[in-house]
Amino acid sequence: MTHVPTYRYLRLERGWPTLEGSGVEVGEDGTITLARLPALDEALGEPLPPLPGLDGPAGVGVAPCGDLFVADTANHRVVRIDACDGRAEPLPCFGGAGGAPGRLLAPRGVLVGPRQSLYVADSGNARVVVVDLPTRQLRAIWGGADDPAHPFVQPWDLAADSRGALYVADPGALDADGQWRGGRLYKLDAAGRIDAAFGAAVAASAERPGAPASVAVALVRPGDVASERLVVLDRRPNRMLAYALDGTLDAEATALWSRALGAGARPTSVALGEGALYVADAANGRVLVFGLDGSFRGVAPARGGALGLALDCAGRLVVHPGGGGEIRRALGLPVFAECGTVLLGPFEAESVPTRWQRLQLTGEAGSPDAHVRVFTLTSDALDGAPGRRPTPPITCAGAVVPGLVASDDPAPAPRDRWRAAPTEALDVLALNAPARWLWIAAVLQGDGSASPSIRQMRLTHDEEGWIQFLPALYRRDDASRVFLERALAAFESVLDADEALIDDLPLLFDALAAGDSGDRPTWLEWLAGWVDAELREAWDEATRRGVVAGAFRAHARRGTIESLRRLVRLHTGATPFIEEAFVPGVWSLGASGALGFDTALAAASADGAVLGATARVDRSHLIAAEERGAPLFDDAAHRFVVRVYAAELGGGGDGLARLRELIDREKPAHTTYHLCPIGPRMRVGAQARVGVDAVVGGPPRPEPLGGAARLGEGTVLGETREASRAASVVGAGARVGVGSMV
Repeated sequence: MTHVPTYRYLRLERGWPTLEGSGVEVGEDGTITLARLPALDEALGEPLPPLPGLDGPAGVGVAPCGDLFVADTANHRVVRIDACDGRAEPLPCFGGAGGAPGRLLAPRGVLVGPRQSLYVADSGNARVVVVDLPTRQLRAIWGGADDPAHPFVQPWDLAADSRGALYVADPGALDADGQWRGGRLYKLDAAGRIDAAFGAAVAASAERPGAPASVAVALVRPGDVASERLVVLDRRPNRMLAYALDGTLDAEATALWSRALGAGARPTSVALGEGALYVADAANGRVLVFGLDGSFRGVAPARGGALGLALDCAGRLVVHPGGGGEIRRALGLPVFAECGTVLLGPFEAESVPTRWQRLQLTGEAGSPDAHVRVFTLTSDALDGAPGRRPTPPITCAGAVVPGLVASDDPAPAPRDRWRAAPTEALDVLALNAPARWLWIAAVLQGDGSASPSIRQMRLTHDEEGWIQFLPALYRRDDASRVFLERALAAFESVLDADEALIDDLPLLFDALAAGDSGDRPTWLEWLAGWVDAELREAWDEATRRGVVAGAFRAHARRGTIESLRRLVRLHTGATPFIEEAFVPGVWSLGASGALGFDTALAAASADGAVLGATARVDRSHLIAAEERGAPLFDDAAHRFVVRVYAAELGGGGDGLARLRELIDREKPAHTTYHLCPIGPRMRVGAQARVGVDAVVGGPPRPEPLGGAARLGEGTVLGETREASRAASVVGAGARVGVGSMV
């Protein structure tokens, strides 16, 4: 008999396959949270003067070192903002109203591009100006009235790809007859030559820009150079277009982002960061944030307006107000959208119709500043086909779909109608009529500083539950059975935590699986107490678990040199040298050996005191026959020496005291020891070991007589470089017959 599973987990290894969201984002680990948004709170430089009637983008360029270059359209100049202190200053020797070289007229786009150059879209002069950043010298001028090779009308924005090609967005202008002329997208090489093949590909595409106002280049898939796309904001009509770098239209990306942009917005500038698309909405003075999949993430308010966008070298969004005000940059603080919606489904099971029963969410919700509410819907018709997906039950604007069944309604929700679960409930009964398909919706809310999270969902269906343990009498009537199943499921959910604790009880006795976080004491610390293992908070998790897991084996070796060496290394980080006391051979006349080197005098006679032979007043002792020879070893028995580098202990005297306390606790009770900290002493004959606590230096430098050095105190006679130069000077360094000639 084949067992058919009655539950499934909705988040798989590669995420949530059927998720559609707005105002939310999915992390690398699959966790759903409210979307993170840029907090445009940092003001840079002095406020720019107002320029009434400015329409279209106002550019911001970012240098590799982090400095910002901003188009000051009202004053016909470019301003540099220091990356460190935010101080603003005009670019010297460049700017001022006019058409001469070095002058500008209503500059718009600013780009720090390849070849250490600053590119400025000089819209009023219908040209692109190139400035060498290291020298601030004018490098080139492309376009203008006298340059037919660059037929610009009024270039507004600039972008560069990873290969060094430059892109210019030129929206065109109205001519004398009221007709719109121009409106082209250009691609230029390093020498400023226009790529005709690119222009022809754009013109031949199904979606040709009528008035391209802003352009940006970014990788749609991080790390994949082939996914580099050119994103264009078009003004006639308001839409977003995406092209490959050869000018062919990316229809999929275009459809996603154009649909996400929606109606009512007046986009003026676009910027792409890692995983996010930013669009400046000049009509409402805000920045719209989208995912690269076209999902809407939220709105970042921009005080003073938003006409130009850029990302600095740290990936933070920079906003140019355009019509006067301060340049603003996003801080690195976690700021979230205040509302987001999630739609998952449809889900189908083997049985038709399916008794959808329970939805368990793993995540965090219910804090004062973060909330989650779940909704369920069953249907036999909505199968996920285009145009047949259900409308989410609640929008972030507060709109509610007609027919929403409240959470306190005791009757099951009919098919094709959403049912609300209690607010903050993460364990939900699907009180919907049985049907083929199930849809799940969730609304996440926060105050901007916090976000709820959903890490996983477990969906249960067609499960007998606890009713299978009751007599068959309780399962005869279908109506009462449904009620009883759901009532028992409510009790089952209450006891789930206790059942899970019992099921996981074997894990609590495993040092590698027991919990080691949360309230004190942790389960791992309880285990440590049972096996008499000391745990320190400063240890990392792997060390703490290893100590508990190896405690039983460590107790079997307790009191040995190996055990003591391991404990000293574990608790202090120092490497000890432990030696048992050693007595050289007893020296006697006529025997080979050098007294004091490999032999020693015995402390007493091996036979004890012998009257007339070895007995001495106050220096004799009597021993039994079975103790014969013991006096030869009394000075070394049960003694050992611990040597350790003092520099490895740290903490000065405290480190040494902790080490002594550890040895006193762990050594065998009948032993004594000597603790010897090793330091750089160099006392010959008294603890001076070459390579251990003594370092032999090289010979002193030669010094000539007559200097500050004193002969015999760190100096030797020798020939210095200066002396060698004067080796043949009579009266100075000449030595007749040795290196001198008359």
